[in-house]
Amino acid sequence: REVGWIRRPRDQRINISAYFEDHMPGDPTLRVYLNLVFGSGYPFGPPGNARYRNAFAGDEYYRADVGFSKKFDISINDLFTHIWVRAEVLNALAADNTLSYTWIEDVYGAQFAIPNSLSARFLNIKISAEL
Repeated sequence: REVGWIRRPRDQRINISAYFEDHMPGDPTLRVYLNLVFGSGYPFGPPGNARYRNAFAGDEYYRADVGFSKKFDISINDLFTHIWVRAEVLNALAADNTLSYTWIEDVYGAQFAIPNSLSARFLNIKISAEL
């Protein structure tokens, strides 16, 4: 039987992102950035079932990241010229974004999609040196 039009696996209708970065007024060594991302859900369906392949729409994806970095002019035995210290809050909104689905089957053959989520809010600290 003819199934009709089936969405492609990577058919994401909306994908919007914005990245802003600037230095703080009065201190060019202190920088701040904001990263915003929104995307509509990808199609999905139960594995091994051609009729319902990509028949469902996944949840939308959104996140906001914010980061601060500071440049220090430090010279230790002429090894370094600058040291950067960066702190980031990834997924600052603590959005529960679904990455994929694990499919399970009950004793009667019915299939259920269990969402696999990405990490919640995360703090990242990075120190780097310029030689």
